[in-house]
Amino acid sequence: MPRMTLWPEHSIVAPLAIWSSLVKGASYMQRYRWQFLNLMWKTKDLLSLTIQKLSVQYGLKNALELGPLTFEKGQVIALLGPNGSGKSSFMKALARQIKALTEVFLDTKPLAQEQISYMPQEMGVAPMLRVFEMILLGRVKSLKTTVSTQDWQAVQAIIDQLGIQNLTQQMMNELSGGQKQLVFLAQALVAQPEVLLLDEPMSALDVKNQFQVMSLIKEQTRQRQLITFIILHDFILASQFCDECILLKQGQVIATGGLAELHNLSPIETTFDVHAQWFYAKTGQQCIQAIGVKT
Repeated sequence: MPRMTLWPEHSIVAPLAIWSSLVKGASYMQRYRWQFLNLMWKTKDLLSLTIQKLSVQYGLKNALELGPLTFEKGQVIALLGPNGSGKSSFMKALARQIKALTEVFLDTKPLAQEQISYMPQEMGVAPMLRVFEMILLGRVKSLKTTVSTQDWQAVQAIIDQLGIQNLTQQMMNELSGGQKQLVFLAQALVAQPEVLLLDEPMSALDVKNQFQVMSLIKEQTRQRQLITFIILHDFILASQFCDECILLKQGQVIATGGLAELHNLSPIETTFDVHAQWFYAKTGQQCIQAIGVKT
């Protein structure tokens, strides 16, 4: 009677071959597990913020209407437009500071308020607080609560990154306008947000400090993989430091995208009612400047 086997004719070799393959497979997975995890992490980093709808009304007037828009992590997005175009309303709506109809998603989930840090145009200053304490309030609700070692370390780390170690023991009322802006930026960053909202952070800074702070904002956005929205009035700063822009006029989006991609300057000219032109900065970057008012 022929012998019945569960394997093909090489009945001993086949099980050994399969076992060898399993061992090699496990070894392969062990060897390349970090590459796999890194791939998964990179895929995560590619996720984005989607503003499906954002609508603001003041009484019967539509102050802002936009969407859908999508932005990648690690990007700085400039909001550009004349006064009254809806820039601050955009910020306040995302920060849940005003009543608005919003459908905003981060990595496919609704954007939560604790994922946002908002630095308004006018920040309240507690004159009797030291700089370190002011920044710490970005991590804790009250200075009377117990402060963890992790909170202390986070504050010290952001102070070091922004280079404001010499300010930590100064009182807030002793600071210049530019120094206060740096402290408020540190307070916003130490909360470890995923979305950072900056409403005209350059307003109290001289030209030199504007470039330094914008460089810090871009660097921190890249390092922390934030999505940063910033209101600016300077085309040059927007051209050099921002990845994308939203052009707003009377609550409507005129155009979106990188300023360098706007080879046709008509969206800029339409938004601001000016004549504009391209020029090359000393860094070699292409920038936009207004050269006259439309009549």
